Amino acid sequence: GATPEDLARVRPLLEAMGKESIHCGGPGTGMSVKLINNLLAMTILAADLEALAIGVRAGIKPEVLLRVLCATYADNKPLHTLLPEKILQGDHAPGFKAVLAHKDVGLALEFAASLRVPLWTLSPARQLLSLVLAQGKGEQANTVIATVFEKILGTRFNEWK
Repeated sequence: GATPEDLARVRPLLEAMGKESIHCGGPGTGMSVKLINNLLAMTILAADLEALAIGVRAGIKPEVLLRVLCATYADNKPLHTLLPEKILQGDHAPGFKAVLAHKDVGLALEFAASLRVPLWTLSPARQLLSLVLAQGKGEQANTVIATVFEKILGTRFNEWK
């Protein structure tokens, strides 16, 4: 977010940095949208992992489950990227670090609370991140939350190929 004048001044930098720049409104709105996006993205990833855990426990091959989910209303970006390229490979090398995801989700929860917006389905994502931070895995990618499910299942997702 920015005033129209400030946006005009920095637009060349924004265009050089990324594919698309969306003006969200006045000062502070861009940060609000970033927090909302990161909270929702982590929640979607956590839901995807829960679905994967059910499938693995039911004996469904992850690749089959992903093909079906990607062809339905359940489709979402992590099903095409993070699950097949990172989680099913057992790769939690730093990308978007869990410690930063934990911070952003916490800030988003505080932001929602300040607006008196209850979050019944989005809050548990932070609890998963808190678990991996407590295990000393905060410097790994946010996909490391998969290890929480793997521990419960007693197997690694990448062993179910």
